[in-house]
Amino acid sequence: MFPLYDENPTQRQAVVVPLLILGCAGIFFYQLGTGDAQPIRQFGMIPAVLFANPGREWLRLLGSQFLHGSLVHLFSNMWFLWIFGNNVEDRLGPGRFLGFYLACGAIAALAQGLAAPQSNIPLIGASGAIAGVMGAYAVCFPGPGW
Repeated sequence: MFPLYDENPTQRQAVVVPLLILGCAGIFFYQLGTGDAQPIRQFGMIPAVLFANPGREWLRLLGSQFLHGSLVHLFSNMWFLWIFGNNVEDRLGPGRFLGFYLACGAIAALAQGLAAPQSNIPLIGASGAIAGVMGAYAVCFPGPGW
C-alpha cells in the first residue's frame, strides 16, 4: 500500500518536515555530484568504526540519516515523511519532533549495527526515523484516516 494522503488535518503548518526533506534531497544530489562514495564512507554509520570509537564516531548515527542509496530510496522515505510527518510534528511541536525524528533514526541505526557489530558496510537512510514517525502517527491517530 502506498498512501497518497491522510485525512487528519493539522492546526499549524509543518516547519521541520519540509526542512528535513530539502536537507535529505540536497545531500543526495550532492552525493551524486561527487561521483564517488566518499560522503557515504565519511558520514554513513559503519558499525565496526562506531563501536571501535563510540565517543568520537557517534555523529555517524545522525549523519547517516541524511544519506540515501538511490533516488527510489530517497523518494520513498521522503514521501512517507511528507504524508505522516506533518501530523506528528503538529502534535509534538517542531523542536520535539526534530528530536524524536533524529532519536528514532539513531536508535534504528544503532540496533541494525548491533546485529553485525564488526561490519564495515555503511548503513545509510532515514528509514528508521520514518518508521518512528509512522509509529507515532499510528499512536496519535488510531483507526482509519489514511
